[in-house]
Amino acid sequence: MLVVPLDAEPRYSASSAEQLYRAARQVVDRSAEERTRASLEGREVVVGKGLFNRNVAVPDLVHGNTVNVRIPEPLASREPISWRTGFLETEVQDAQRRAGMVNRPRTYYADPRGRFHIQRHEPDVSPWMPRGDRGPVSEHQVAELADAWARTLELDLPHKTGLLPMDMIGMQASRLPMSRVSTRIPHDFASYRDLQFAQMESALARHLERWGPALARLGMTMSAHEYVRRARRTLDSVVPVRLAPTHPDRHRGNLGMRGGRIFEWDPELIGFHDPRHGVAVAVGWEDYRGQDASIIEAHRKMAPAFLARGFTEGVEAWGRYEEADRAARRLPRALQQLTRSESVRQLEDAMPLWAPYLATIVTNAAPHVGITKEVGPELMAGVLMETLRPLVVARAGARASAVGVAPASAIRDRTATARDRAADSSPLSMDALAAPILHQAPPARGSGPQVGLRPAKGKSL
Repeated sequence: MLVVPLDAEPRYSASSAEQLYRAARQVVDRSAEERTRASLEGREVVVGKGLFNRNVAVPDLVHGNTVNVRIPEPLASREPISWRTGFLETEVQDAQRRAGMVNRPRTYYADPRGRFHIQRHEPDVSPWMPRGDRGPVSEHQVAELADAWARTLELDLPHKTGLLPMDMIGMQASRLPMSRVSTRIPHDFASYRDLQFAQMESALARHLERWGPALARLGMTMSAHEYVRRARRTLDSVVPVRLAPTHPDRHRGNLGMRGGRIFEWDPELIGFHDPRHGVAVAVGWEDYRGQDASIIEAHRKMAPAFLARGFTEGVEAWGRYEEADRAARRLPRALQQLTRSESVRQLEDAMPLWAPYLATIVTNAAPHVGITKEVGPELMAGVLMETLRPLVVARAGARASAVGVAPASAIRDRTATARDRAADSSPLSMDALAAPILHQAPPARGSGPQVGLRPAKGKSL
């Protein structure tokens, strides 16, 4: 039985929490046919799916509010990720509470069997930046970003030991010889670095099985092992530092503002990381056009003594690592996401913004891993359309057959709604990573996760 610290108010009995959980499960467990029909009819989806949890906004009639019912994904459905290194979400929240960090998700009830959490719905958290914008943010926000990072470094969390989650070990072991599999929670810089590269290699090996011909046309002709052997050079000159509590995924969808202070979502990702890596990831999302140097400098000024030596150089080196990692992991994931286009027309509409973005990913990785082919937007668009068109056509036909609608009719009925919803979607969201229900920030318009594949007109990637 799980025993976890909770936020005090409001209190939920086991029976009242169970009722909210059942209401959420009714939404999550709708049949595939029901979900498809709702999508075709343009009805809002009220469940957000993240890397580890589904989040459902459920009316709480007893307390007269809305709560977020957070349901962990089955282990086999989660994406194994090295950032998930051993803490329960409520353990991190309790450490934040003790440190006086009030701008965080709040858990009111945790099921003793680990099936769900009842959390506060957070409608009063404003977006970190307007949807579709790419910065700049205010100097106050830059200071808040650095301050939250520095305060997280000081959280009173035990440095856990033991095995990594079994899905993370399994992902590596399914593609790598055991001599290169990281099995234990990292305890120093070397083991942390090795885990990142083991994750990169095993993920790329898996992606090459499906997308190998397409990636080869983009210049990624080497094996996953050779790719990572070259990528390791990005961290050769980094000064080793001790690991410390760090939020490793501070993209703009995981950030908000409330009461003039920063609000950080997904605290369960906080673990013992290289703090410079966390800074590199934050600026690597390219949300802060023209502000990267000032953001890094703000963090340097807040850095404790153990990070002082070579801080900026360390962040820059982890930035080069991230550029190599994006081509190995994010590019293939983008291919998978684009297969979910509702029609070939929607896929074509996505190319003017997706193709330059993905071409830039390959171009940025090229000097780190020895890609010699010049990949521009035109080549990228051609490879994407040739690779994905047959998959989109097949998927549209199967989807239409499931609900008894002719494929042409399904595409025609859905086109306008797909384009409308696409305006609220970011191609960086990856399975509604930045969806309003998942992160509970007020959407730009409408409500519910926006998972369209065509970015807003004029949105820069």
